[in-house]
Amino acid sequence: MMKLEQNKAIVRDYLNEIVNKGTWAVFDSYFSEDVVFNNFRGFRQQYLARMQAIRSAFPDHHLSVEDQIAEAIKW
Repeated sequence: MMKLEQNKAIVRDYLNEIVNKGTWAVFDSYFSEDVVFNNFRGFRQQYLARMQAIRSAFPDHHLSVEDQIAEAIKW
C-alpha cells in the first residue's frame, strides 16, 4: 500500500510544482530523457514549451486533485 501512496504523492507534487507553480527547475525530476507519451517521442521537449506558454497566457491557471485513485479495480 505504501507504494501506491508514494505514487499518488509524486503526481500531486508534479501538478503543484510544474503545472501550478511553473517551477521549471524540477522538470527533469519528473520526466526522463526518453519518455514516450501516446507514441510521441518528442513529448518531453514540447511539453515544457507548452506548459510555459499556458502559464504565460493564463497566469492564474491552477489544477487541483479532488479525487485520486491508484488502486486496481477488482471485478
